[in-house]
Amino acid sequence: MPLTVGFLAILVLVGGFGTWSALSNIAGAVIASGQIEVDRNRQETERDLATEITFPLNLLVMAEADAELAEILVGQRNLFAARAETLGQEVDQLGRRAEQIQGKPRTAAV
Repeated sequence: MPLTVGFLAILVLVGGFGTWSALSNIAGAVIASGQIEVDRNRQETERDLATEITFPLNLLVMAEADAELAEILVGQRNLFAARAETLGQEVDQLGRRAEQIQGKPRTAAV
């Protein structure tokens, strides 16, 4: 009986995946190229410890004519700011931990 249940589960999994792959529409992935460019730019900026995110001029020009792209850029700027704030808090927390280990009190950073 357990063997039958196992084979049935595999059949449902493979059959479900096969049906999904045959019937799914992935035409919506066309805008991924622009999103990938924006994500890559933000990640490079975060890696370089920049204080603000910048975008290529051609992307900014395209955003003036495309509201969806402009919204993506705003979202990336907000995400960058949130991650920068989180990074600052993590650095401060790790500094406090290090000082606790060394036995020295630390004043809060402003």
